[in-house]
Amino acid sequence: MSNDGDGYGAFALMDIFEHYGKLAAVPTFYGAPFGHVASNSIMPVGSRARIDADAGTVQALEPSVR
Repeated sequence: MSNDGDGYGAFALMDIFEHYGKLAAVPTFYGAPFGHVASNSIMPVGSRARIDADAGTVQALEPSVR
């Protein structure tokens, strides 16, 4: 367990991301300006997108409005 980041019980947020990301065999992504943050952008649900965590970019691959 780490002491970095915000704590959730005895776990740090990054510990939780790492644990459940590995269990689900999917990458985890944090720090983007959408979701539960004070100043956020819209992230359409159900639209295909490409996320490059190294570059810090999100690219829509199709229109999100029909």
